Amino acid sequence: MVKIWADFGGGRVDDDFDYRRSGTIRGLHARQTRPESTTLRKRSVILSPLRLLASAGMFGAAALMLSGATALASSSSAPTLAQMLSDVSQSVTITKAPNPSATLPPLTSLNQNDASLTPQRYGCWAKDGTTSIIPSNAMNYCAYGDLNATRILLLTGDSQAGMWLPSVDAMGSRLGWKVIFLAMRQCGPWSSPNPPSFVLYKTLTVADCNSHNANVATWASVHKVSVVLFAGRSYPTGRNIDLAPKLSTLEKEMSATAAAYSPSGAKLIVIGPIPRYDSVTSTFLPVQCLDGATGFTKCQLSPTKLLPKVEIAAETVEVNAGKFHYAKMFPLMCTATTCTTVIKDGAQTHLIFYDGAHINRFYGVWASQAFQEIVAKLLPA
Repeated sequence: MVKIWADFGGGRVDDDFDYRRSGTIRGLHARQTRPESTTLRKRSVILSPLRLLASAGMFGAAALMLSGATALASSSSAPTLAQMLSDVSQSVTITKAPNPSATLPPLTSLNQNDASLTPQRYGCWAKDGTTSIIPSNAMNYCAYGDLNATRILLLTGDSQAGMWLPSVDAMGSRLGWKVIFLAMRQCGPWSSPNPPSFVLYKTLTVADCNSHNANVATWASVHKVSVVLFAGRSYPTGRNIDLAPKLSTLEKEMSATAAAYSPSGAKLIVIGPIPRYDSVTSTFLPVQCLDGATGFTKCQLSPTKLLPKVEIAAETVEVNAGKFHYAKMFPLMCTATTCTTVIKDGAQTHLIFYDGAHINRFYGVWASQAFQEIVAKLLPA
């Protein structure tokens, strides 16, 4: 029996994270105080880096254009899992915020392109329900990793899948897997418990997400995918998406997803959640601990506080039922007692987050070897 919480104990939770309300690290760098949770729950717009920076007046257009110039590190320089766990254990003891211009990437230059690999290909990572149709040339257009490989690994989900694309791309290149990325922002890999007409965001409805997910499952079956990696959050009933989903409902939704992918014969792997700094779990967002607006250690919280326990509980049930396999990722930023927002490796200080619940693409590449060691043991020979 798999015990996903074996390292940290159990417990219940009645919250979850709305990443669309977090703003990016760089945009929130302008904020000195965090809105009350009631305000967070009422807002329904994404504050993009451009809009946040424009309202804050901290950076000019030229600075924003130049901000993408920070080069991604080569995945060949990525630390091993053992090295990374050691770096994490040392980093949770840091008590002083790093120089925001000296982190990798610099906190002061992080922008909306740093949420995943660029360019972000239209149709492979659909946005706001604009299309649920899989590109006809997805096998080439949406391909990453080893483009000449015959083994196919599908990465799907919402923006959580997008944030892991840099890691999966590097892993595919090293291990000889062709990676196909098919995802939709705001559409988790599991169905929403709300009715089809329910609007999740802007014009995006539950029906849009269901259609997209069904099309991806069909594509996986037609193209004989060997492995499917799922990454994404789950949704509760109603509009207050800070709330946790109902455990029994989430289990049913995950079971339905497993059944949808059964014709493909693929091995199904869930990429476990990372810490979420939301309006309930944390008083502060990572940026406020990094930019001097509050004490750096205010964000060094327990994983039992920052991780979505209902999601993990449902994943545990489905994994133990043999429907999925599980890749636990939170040790890449947490020890058994403490999570960190930066990791020092002796030479550089690596910024983990893009916003309150997503890693940035630089961290994704740097952590790719450790990610690979966690996932590789679950892959078919």
